[in-house]
Amino acid sequence: MNREALLPRAALAAFFVVLLVATAAGATTSPTTYSAYNSDWDGTSALRERAETATGAEPVAVSTRAYDRADAPSTLAVVVAPSSSYTTAELATVRSFVEGGGVLVVAADVDPTAANDLLAGVGAGARLDGRPLRDERSFFRTAALPVVRDVRDDPLTRGVDELTLNHPTAVEPNGAQVLVATSGFAYLDDERNALLDLEEDMRSYPVATTERIGDGQVVTLADPSLFLNGMADRSDNAQFIDNLVTARETTILDFTHGATVPPFVVALGIVQRTPLLQALLVGAAVVAVSVWAFAPDLGARLRGRGLGSTRGRRPHRRSTVGADAASLRASLRRAHPDWDDASVERVAAVVAQRLTDARRDRGD
Repeated sequence: MNREALLPRAALAAFFVVLLVATAAGATTSPTTYSAYNSDWDGTSALRERAETATGAEPVAVSTRAYDRADAPSTLAVVVAPSSSYTTAELATVRSFVEGGGVLVVAADVDPTAANDLLAGVGAGARLDGRPLRDERSFFRTAALPVVRDVRDDPLTRGVDELTLNHPTAVEPNGAQVLVATSGFAYLDDERNALLDLEEDMRSYPVATTERIGDGQVVTLADPSLFLNGMADRSDNAQFIDNLVTARETTILDFTHGATVPPFVVALGIVQRTPLLQALLVGAAVVAVSVWAFAPDLGARLRGRGLGSTRGRRPHRRSTVGADAASLRASLRRAHPDWDDASVERVAAVVAQRLTDARRDRGD
């Protein structure tokens, strides 16, 4: 194949490579806040990587069926900022997981409706208040980022002396054990005006609780921002996250009702759980490679036997100078009677060679 024909094909191949890379990046990442596939400050990719390193498996669940497949006594599940409520069937699945010995961590802040529905559905007593929690004495940069230092002894708080929160709410224990609480100078901003009003009560508020449900445990957190990439290095947040993801042999990150999971990840999860689909994809790949490897020879054989398709082909136009040397010479003499025999022979040879080259390039 000559260079002129090769360059357009190379350009087209480069275009498809760029398109494939761009499509793959879009299908495996997400810009959504709290997404485990968002590597910016407001994503939770660091949480996913920690969980994957600790347990040696992809931790993100694409459906609540992950709870059915899990070995509950050796599994911890983290629900991060759910934005829609679980169905009755899904709640039954999660409750069965907890009662069977699983640990469920529920983290939500100023829109706690879906999280509170989940807590009620699994039989937990704790609830999230929903009003912004501020601390005028112990904070990072602003009272909306409380630094909490009232940390009770528990395996989940091992090595944790303080946590830095980001626009949290408070947890109403309702009988649950308090793990972490604010200083006595915190208040719930009922008016949402960033001011301590007369009717707002300044005191210590719980921000993390734990309680037993059946053979399992439910941990309620007043701030999912603990898991954000941009907050992981504040105070002892990273140690607290490590305590969570290493508490059991397996960790599930449940974003099924929160941040979106990229489509490629969803598709990959379906393939991994479907042996028949895996076999079909492998078979399709084998066929594709075989066609790619043998198609050129197959096409040449079909053309040689007259079996190739003629659709779209342009019929060859016979040259006005003929196909053989005698016809070429005769045509040249008629067109140029003033040429001598040597000139006619030389031009006829050049024209015949160019016709041969053109036919070879067309595959004739």
